[in-house]
Order: sequence, then structure tokens, then C-alpha cells
Amino acid sequence: MIPSPTVPHRRSVTARRPLALLALLTLLAVPAVATGGELPDTGDPIAARMMQVVGQAVQQDAARLFGTGSTQYCVTTDLLAACIHPDTPPERVDEILRNLPTWIPGGDRYSIGGRWDETAIDGETGNNGRPINLTYSFLDDGVWIPGADEPGSGSRLYQEMNGHFGSEDVWKAMFAEMFDDWGKHIGVTYEEVPDDGAAFPLSPGELGARGDVRIGAHPIDGAYGVLAYNYYPDIGDMVLDTSDNWGAPYNDHVFMRNICRHEHGHGLGLGHVSPENCQKLMEAYICTNFDGPQDDDIRGAMRLYGDTYEQNNNAGAATDLGLLEGPFALENPVSLTTSVDFDYYRFTTAGPSELDVTIDPVGSYYDLEGVMVQTDEVMDLGFRILGGDGGSDILIEVDATGEGQDEVLTDFVLPAAGDYWVLVFRTGGTPDVQRYGLVLDVALTDITAIGDGVPVADLGLGLFPNPFNPRTEARYYAAEPGPVALDVFNVAGQRVATVRDHVANVGWHHVTWDGRTARGESAPSGTYIFRLTAGGRTETARALLLE
Repeated sequence: MIPSPTVPHRRSVTARRPLALLALLTLLAVPAVATGGELPDTGDPIAARMMQVVGQAVQQDAARLFGTGSTQYCVTTDLLAACIHPDTPPERVDEILRNLPTWIPGGDRYSIGGRWDETAIDGETGNNGRPINLTYSFLDDGVWIPGADEPGSGSRLYQEMNGHFGSEDVWKAMFAEMFDDWGKHIGVTYEEVPDDGAAFPLSPGELGARGDVRIGAHPIDGAYGVLAYNYYPDIGDMVLDTSDNWGAPYNDHVFMRNICRHEHGHGLGLGHVSPENCQKLMEAYICTNFDGPQDDDIRGAMRLYGDTYEQNNNAGAATDLGLLEGPFALENPVSLTTSVDFDYYRFTTAGPSELDVTIDPVGSYYDLEGVMVQTDEVMDLGFRILGGDGGSDILIEVDATGEGQDEVLTDFVLPAAGDYWVLVFRTGGTPDVQRYGLVLDVALTDITAIGDGVPVADLGLGLFPNPFNPRTEARYYAAEPGPVALDVFNVAGQRVATVRDHVANVGWHHVTWDGRTARGESAPSGTYIFRLTAGGRTETARALLLE
């Protein structure tokens, strides 16, 4: 759950371990949530508020860790921001966080709240999964920052950053890269705009005036305290502490870049996640062992804004891959986010071709309290190859494997030049965020065709999927109506099965072998020869049955 935009999300740091450089002080902000029942009178209004929001267990833990005083609770207005002391052991941090309403039983892969409802470019943005356009701007020095808990003062962003980097071109390019590190994965595009110096932070983005996200800097609490804080949507503004060393050069300034990317994660609507084990950007402790948002960070933002190609949910809005010849792969993994999310890709061939397609589920693998989490096994993906007018014809459907496994199509005949579509969809699994990669390979062939992709001399026989388990589909072109026979032989030349069919019209058809022998038994793994006879023509092909 995400607090009101008037309550900033804040991080702070202290020395903790050399590899992580500086560890951020954990802070969570949540709306008031009644726990039910009578609340005991503690005599401390701040402690009472904590007890009301996060329950008896957190209050007891906080009292044990910090004592009965409330000077370290970091409460703001009527919404709780539960600070945990920076010296608290990570296992105790994790235990306390589990008592917060933002914790999801069974493990919090990512934590999302409200997305941007309105931006300067888009106006109203719609529901989860829809892409948005965000503008951002930098406060001129002197623009008043009222402060959250710290005293107000004029912004000193330009003075501070120019002192570290020598030129605003350098550090502004770093911010542009930081935003792009989010935008290359999710359905958010970014544009820098000037800032008119309007009241900060409650002035919304306005075309020609200021950005949706505004960035400033002033003293907060001295070095090694609070590094920065950020407001949730629909404000999203960021404040940096001028007392800290933003020019630290380690690993191409990853310290500054990861902190700012983390803070903007909150500006997108992402909350902290737990445990703190240096696997995700949105953990409450900074980690410099990686650079930029990680798998679960990206999945959370995709849940809010989709992937970079949204919304390609129908053939008319398909992502245009252009004229393809040879291998092609998407630059970054994309995603399906729910059971009603579909991804369409359109490509063009210059002539008759053979097509290879691989859909590769992408994710991470880690231990969450003894339970192995594999985010490449969220969904069982399938895909179709479409042709015809506007992708109205299903040429083949591929769904041969399960969750976390590649779906593969090889040597599929595209009989003529023209437009084709790949439709990726969920066939099973959890309707959560599943990232995946898409690889195509289009090889022009010497197949000669007449009319609407009609083979001249053969049946255009193809077997899909190949390899397969347990079934495969033989696709062919029938030059005339009549009986069809698909004979299946093992490598010893013994007939294993025969599948018979009858086609009523000329055109492309398919017949399926279910992997069973003529006796109804499952055929053993191995190579099989398929002989298809239709309209006086015969053609053979091989396929591999896997266990």
C-alpha cells in the first residue's frame, strides 16, 4: 500500500559492510490500517500510531530495539513511516517488515502501489499495464525546498553537481541514462523539459512549464544520514542531500546511479521489498554489486506500466519488426502481465521462407526462506504464427512445453512473400508477470510457389514442434480434395502408427500424431520418419520425440 503523495519516501545510510559501501536506513510508509480490537494505552501517541498501523508485534520489536522513547520512529503527519535503526541486524529487519501491511505472505517478489493517474503529456493514463509518458526537470538553484523533516532551504542542485562533475552536461546525461535504464524495460518514456521554478513539491507537471518529476538538492541531515527522498505518484519528485558525496567514482558512479534509480522506482509506484540480500534494486539497503533495476524490480514496474512495446494486444497494433531475413532478437526481454495480456509482432518476408521461432522465459532464481523462487516459471507460454488478411489465419499454434521451458518452432514454411504475425499468449500458470525473450530466424528458400503460396511440386510438409513431446503436427498443402494418410516409421523402418484424414477443399491443412503407437501405447523417444500422402503426392520428413 502506498501513502498519500504528500508524504515522501525516504532513505538514509550508515556504514555497514565494505562490499555494499553504505547501507540505507530502512523506511516504509503505509496508510493507517486498523488492526482490530482494543489498542492498549501506551501513553505515547507515536507508539500508539505504530501499534495501530503495524500491530502489536512491531510495536514490541521496536520498543525492544529502540527503547520506549519515540525519537527514532520517523513518523510523519497522520501516516506512519516506520524507520528501523540502521544497526538493526538484517534478519530482524526482515522479521519486522513481515508485520507490515505491505508484506505479502509467502514472499514479496515486488511491492507495487498506485501508478501515475495523470501526466503532462498523457492527461489521464488509464489502468495498470498501460504505458505512460513522463517529463522530468531540474530545479534551478534557489527554488525553495520546504523539506520533509529537515529545515527548508533553496535548491543547490546545479552548484552541487557541477562541483562533482564539472559540467551540467555530464550529470544530466547520467540522469537521462538512469531514466532510460527503467524505460528500456517498461512502458514509460522520458523527456527532459525546463523547469519554471513553481512551488515545490506540489506543482504538477505542465507542458511548457515543468516536468512531472522534478529533481532538486539541499542539505538534509549531513553526511551519511539521509541520502535522498522521493514522493510517490502523482508527484514523483526527488530531493538529494547536498552533504553526501554524489561524485563517488566507484564502478562508474554506481553509488549515485543506483540510489537515484531506486528513488525513481518509488516515483513509479514501487515500494520496498524484503529480504535484504542484495538481489533487487528496491531493497531497503543499497547494493552496488549490480547496476540498475533487477528482475523483480522490472517485473513490478511492468505490472504497473507493461513492457516497452505496449500496447500490442491485437494484430492491428502489433509491434512492427519490419522486413526480416536472417536472425532477429528483441533487444530486451518483454512480458505478459495477466491472463488477458497478448503480445502481437508483425514481420515481413521478401519471398517464400523457412521460419524458426524461440520463446524463452526469462527470470531469476533465488532462495526465499528455504523456498526456491524461479520467476522464469510464472507462466506457461505459447505462441501462434498468423497470416492472411490482418493476421486472421492461424497457420500453426505451438504449446509443447510447460512453465519455464522454451517454446520452439523450426523450419516452418512461409509459402510466399508478405506479412506474418507472431502472437504470444499465456496457456497456463500464474497470471502474474512473466518476462520472456523472442528470437526469430527467417531463411529465404528456393521453394517455388504459385497463386497464394501454393507449392508447385510437393506438399510443403513441415512438422511442428520438432523436437516434440508427446505430439507433433504435420502441416501440408492439399492440391485437391480427398483422403490423406500420415504414416509414422521408426528408424528401423517399422510402421509405428498411421493417421488418416479427409480434406474437403484445396489449401493448407494439418494432421496431428499424438505420440502413440497403433496399439495405443506411448512411443519411445527417438527419431521418427513421417510420410504424408495426399492428392497423389508423397513427401517425407523427420522429427525427434523427446522424453
